[in-house]
This record gives sequence, C-alpha cells and structure tokens, in this order.
Amino acid sequence: MGGLFLFNKPLGVSSAGFLNRLKSAFVKTTADKVGHGGTLDPFASGLLVVGVGREYTKQLHDILKNTNKKYLAKIILGAGSSTDDITGEIVKTEIRKFPSRKEIEKTVKEIQKRKTQIPPKFSAIKIKGKPAYELSRKGMGFSMKEKEVSLIDYRIISVNESENGAVLEVEMKVSAGFYVRSFARDLGEVLGTGGYVEELIRTGIGEFDLKRALEPGDLDQKIELYFKASGDVQRVGFRYFASKIALELAITGFTRNLVPSSVEVVGQGKLAILERFLDVLKKGPDTAKMDTFSAYFRKPEVEFNSFTVSE
Repeated sequence: MGGLFLFNKPLGVSSAGFLNRLKSAFVKTTADKVGHGGTLDPFASGLLVVGVGREYTKQLHDILKNTNKKYLAKIILGAGSSTDDITGEIVKTEIRKFPSRKEIEKTVKEIQKRKTQIPPKFSAIKIKGKPAYELSRKGMGFSMKEKEVSLIDYRIISVNESENGAVLEVEMKVSAGFYVRSFARDLGEVLGTGGYVEELIRTGIGEFDLKRALEPGDLDQKIELYFKASGDVQRVGFRYFASKIALELAITGFTRNLVPSSVEVVGQGKLAILERFLDVLKKGPDTAKMDTFSAYFRKPEVEFNSFTVSE
C-alpha cells in the first residue's frame, strides 16, 4: 500500500492525532510509514496531505516546500490571546472607539505590503532545538525571529459587530511559512483592538483543494486516483495502455494528453484496485519514457460510468 492522499482534518484533533486514526486503515505491515505535510493545530480544520509508504512520505517535503496555501479565517477584534488563537488565555481590550469597516480594510491592505512576519511563540518553530510552544508552556523567555513571508491575496467576506468588538471573516492566499495567527495579532495591534483567530479552515495547498479531500470513512467507498506523467509519453500508446488496464480492473474514468508533453489519467474505484492501477501506471508501457510523475488519491467530483480515451 502506498500513495498520497488528500484528507479533511476535523476540529479538536492534532495533525498527528488524526494520522494515528488513519494508521489502522493504512498500515498493513511494519514497513509501511505514514506521514503528513503542513501541520494543522487542533483548533483548525481542513486540507491535510498524507503520505503512505516511504516513497510518498519522502515526497511530502518536496511537494509542500515553498507551496502557497489558502485559508478561510474568522478573526476576533476586541481581545487578544496568549496563543493568538481561541485556545489561549483571552484578554479583552478596552476600546473607546472601535474602528470602522473602512479602517479595518485599510489596515489589512497595509499589512499585506509587509514582507516579514514574527511567528507566534506557541508554534513548532525550533529554538535551540526545542519547539517554541514547549518553551512557552514552561514560561521561559525567548524571542522569535522575523520570517520572510507574504499575504499574496485576500478577500474580506464580512465584518460584523459582536458583543466584544467585531468578527472579521476573510479568505487568504499566503506563502509557505505564513501564520494566520500572527496576521490576526498584528492586525489587532495596528488597530489597537487586539486580535486572535477564532476559526481557521485550510482550503487549499498548491494545486490541492479541500473540496476534493477525503474523510476517513471514504476509504471503504469508491474514490479517485489522479495520475500525471511527463516525458516521452505521447504518441507511444500510453493512453491506450492505461485504458486497457482500467478495463481489466473495472476502473472508470478517462485519460488524455496534456500540452506540451504529459498524459493525465483519472480513475475511480475501490482503494485496493486503484493501488494496483497506480503500480502499473508508474511502470508505463515499454514504448514510453517517463521523466516525472505525480499521483494522489482524492474524493470524486463527478462519477464516471466508463473509461474513455480523449485527445
């Protein structure tokens, strides 16, 4: 067993804890290794990329390194948090006059221009070999260094008044290493209101989308394999090779050529069958020469009734 999987991590469990729940379904031998890329805190939910097998856990770093991410955040303005999120000690800010929506929008725009950010002290960043959150929990004094990051794009969905201030709901596209918690803290500091993240959903990692993420229970149902090979793979019978194997395994879906020199294969079926399909696709026909390939399992968007070959 092996591959990359898109999963939807629920609230209330750490990424490592969620991984432990999956291991019983994945690990068939002691040789199997399961890992994840891009940690999500227990208070956050959303897209988590999981690698099964050493071949794929090794890929996680390369796939996620310098990869942009997307989030949907609900930020409270009017109080601060010791952890910059809802799990910390919340301290209400005394405010004479609360900023208007226009002032909040202007401040977000100003913060977007910043090229650096100070990560939260409650984070996994190592300080002399120790995670910062461990030092923070022990009450030890230390400082965090600025990191080069960027808020690439954003969309303010709503700003609503609440009993303690305001709730800002915002969609964000950010660079690798960007902390939404730090953004909330910095926004509150500039506005003089305090700020922390109440809810956080990761909706995208690079090309991967939360809409296609699996739930653990989906592993017993029909799921989808996405496979893309590049190199000398066109006009060498790769698509018809994939179609022949798909028909033999009763897999539905399609295959097509992509510009300039790639082949795409999408297959639907039970996981065990799709894994057999992937093993064959990775080898390809003798007439093909693959330079690179990518493959991952996801939730189907539409259901296919047959397997077709397209141009």
